[in-house]
Amino acid sequence: MTIVFVTAHDTQTAANLAIAQLIASPGDINIFGANATRANLLQTLASAIGPQSLFCMSHGSRDALLDDVRMGALQANDAELLGTCKVFAWACNTGARLGHVVAQAGGIWWGYDCPITAPDDRPMYTPIFAGIFAAIKTAFAACEDEASVAALLLHIQGLCEAALAALDQMGAQHDFDSFSIYSCCNQIWSRLSVWLAHQPNPSRHPMAPPPFIEL
Repeated sequence: MTIVFVTAHDTQTAANLAIAQLIASPGDINIFGANATRANLLQTLASAIGPQSLFCMSHGSRDALLDDVRMGALQANDAELLGTCKVFAWACNTGARLGHVVAQAGGIWWGYDCPITAPDDRPMYTPIFAGIFAAIKTAFAACEDEASVAALLLHIQGLCEAALAALDQMGAQHDFDSFSIYSCCNQIWSRLSVWLAHQPNPSRHPMAPPPFIEL
């Protein structure tokens, strides 16, 4: 079971929601748009049975994943609640302090260590970004050790490289928003930090640049 939590209160988060709707699966519990509040997320987590995976797309900070009213949907003081969860958060900066705190409580956090660029939600581009995020959503929760994380990071990079080639073939380099399109595609793999349970440092792709934000 995957809980999918996606806000949609501005241009960037509305683009995230467009991607999330394309990759929805029948077994998901979707908390979308105005329903993506801290209260609804905590209630869903509390009532879920068995191992939980949480796929999120929202705004974030070093200390919190934000909900649709820009309040902390998940915060550092929720770490104990997330101690059995595996979380992927497409959100700015949560791969810094928040990921570290959750990992020390026993959870696993896939997050980003810097400000990131939302995917482009124009119809010609959404299938490209949806393909990458669908693969992540399907696979991240099965990764529980450094070897499996490393393998998925390499796979994500490969998907992003293929997406860049597809964008080139479409002529996206001439798009008025080409910088954002290409930046998003590169950030998906290069800025991703994976905090495994009880580990002092995150796992990253071997070709990733140095962490943007130090703990």
